Amino acid sequence: IALMKTCLIVGAGMAGLSAARALQRQGWRVQVAVKGRNVGGRMATRRQGPMAFDHGAQFFTVRSPEFRRDVEQWLAEGWAAKWFGDPGHERYRGSNGMNSVAARLGEGIEIRLGVTVRNISPVAEGWVALSAESEPLYADAVIVTAPVPQTAAILDGLLTPMMQAELARTTYDPCLALLVHLTRPSGVPKPGYVRLDDDGAGCLAVISDNTKKGISDGPAAVTIHSTGQFARVHWDSAPEAAAALMVEAARAYLGEPPAGHYFTPVTAARDRAQDQPP
Repeated sequence: IALMKTCLIVGAGMAGLSAARALQRQGWRVQVAVKGRNVGGRMATRRQGPMAFDHGAQFFTVRSPEFRRDVEQWLAEGWAAKWFGDPGHERYRGSNGMNSVAARLGEGIEIRLGVTVRNISPVAEGWVALSAESEPLYADAVIVTAPVPQTAAILDGLLTPMMQAELARTTYDPCLALLVHLTRPSGVPKPGYVRLDDDGAGCLAVISDNTKKGISDGPAAVTIHSTGQFARVHWDSAPEAAAALMVEAARAYLGEPPAGHYFTPVTAARDRAQDQPP
């Protein structure tokens, strides 16, 4: 009897979880290692009482027939919903926040949370991944879906100079996410999304109203994303000082001082291509 092939996937964002599901359908035994406490990666949702804030990626789009088939299934099963957009470039959201899609994708998959893979090396019959949090993880194949700097570090010693140069071409913008709630509806126009700064030179890039988006209760639960330039300048600033600047810049859309706020550094870059036509 042939032994089942095994695959270790590093990272539990949409790419890692989609790969895990595809391999399981083909008969592989899959194990996913993720350094965080939850799956989803940039598909991140924070819940505070009755309020929910998508504080990473605000939506996803469809650019291939294969992914469209998956999304159509998610829509039919109620995992996701169309948020806004024109035919051919619709923006989709998780039905209960972006993280809810990742949670559904992860169902039935062996996921090891809180495991930071530091190094992957070849062994006689496959690969071994080392981390500080668990015993060595062995597999016939490995897929790494972490951001490029982490991937390069994990694969240190395995990459050719050409591969290293290719990876070095990928750069990231940092982003600061400010999550605020209001006592009255916000001034963010329906459907709850406004893009402010495409060139990254100003303070704010995107403002999203999660209540108008349909994932949060309460008068207004608003996510404010900074530009990369603002985040680079204020990454190490006192959170309250950076938050005050972002609130002031967003005043026209908030309409009132926030009743409360939460400040989150988004270490994964804002994908400037996600809102561009295909």
